[in-house]
Amino acid sequence: MLLNSASLVFGQSLSVVDLTRMYHMSPDKLPAFMKEKDWDGNTTTMNGNAFDMSWQYNNAEDIVVKQDEKGLRSISYRLHKEADIEAYKNKNGNFDSFEKLISNKKNVEIYRHKNILQMLTTNTTKGILTIRYEVHPDVAFWTALIDANSKDEAYAVGTYLAEEGGVVIGHSPDSAEVYVVALEDLKRGNGCSWSSKKGKVPGCFISNQWSKANYDYAGRANTKAICAYVEGEQQLRAAQLAVNYEGGNHRDWYVPSIAQLKMIADNKVDIDASLRQNGGISIAKMWYWSSSQYNDTMVWAYNFATLILGHSAKDGHDRVRAVRTVKLR
Repeated sequence: MLLNSASLVFGQSLSVVDLTRMYHMSPDKLPAFMKEKDWDGNTTTMNGNAFDMSWQYNNAEDIVVKQDEKGLRSISYRLHKEADIEAYKNKNGNFDSFEKLISNKKNVEIYRHKNILQMLTTNTTKGILTIRYEVHPDVAFWTALIDANSKDEAYAVGTYLAEEGGVVIGHSPDSAEVYVVALEDLKRGNGCSWSSKKGKVPGCFISNQWSKANYDYAGRANTKAICAYVEGEQQLRAAQLAVNYEGGNHRDWYVPSIAQLKMIADNKVDIDASLRQNGGISIAKMWYWSSSQYNDTMVWAYNFATLILGHSAKDGHDRVRAVRTVKLR
């Protein structure tokens, strides 16, 4: 349908035909389809007609399928291995039926075929190719998407966004959003517990496998679920402190997921420098909570003193640095 040869494969596993099927497939059938393809690590956030699903394959590929409240869907497919990236880029025949659009940004190629978009973005520092696949009838949508992409430099990691209340720590898997970290720890750095209860929090990510936790970017949804779980407790917990925070005059802060927390760790030097330069406080060399559950009694956490990933008991005492999501379009 899209390319001259339906048998051409992205990387090791998914073809253009697969992406097309996934774009039109009902959300209840997507998990079974991906399981047949030997993908795992599924995390799902559902909210009415909207959903956010993600999987990973062989630690070399990951994919996010999103749909908003209006039913508009997007797919973001990433390749991590250099050989797969080069193999994909060398398949020039892939784009014979596509019009190449101006992206105004280095390392970005955007192709359009009727209402279908494919946007290839290469992260030069980490060597990751993101293939965004989307269908949309509105020409203005494409213009906005391309404009947002051309503004990526304004949202580079370590950039201070005064109007957003913090410093950019990274982009969402589909490149449509950035995550911003607050200028200060909550509770003035005194730390707090995650929950006094020990049990699985419904609606909150849970897995003791890093191959799955590494793809949990649902900090906002996790925090909402945790707040519902700890509601009524006498002492304020990490998630409650985050949603009560008003940094930058915003009220949509949350406890970062472990994947989001690791973004901070991966770029701590640049992020700390920007925090200090803009009146904030560096990330302390201490343990910080994520909103991702490790199991019924433990939570994924990060030790910024040793830069070691680990986990803490839910009734433990770690620090909290809130994060919020900023849309690029």
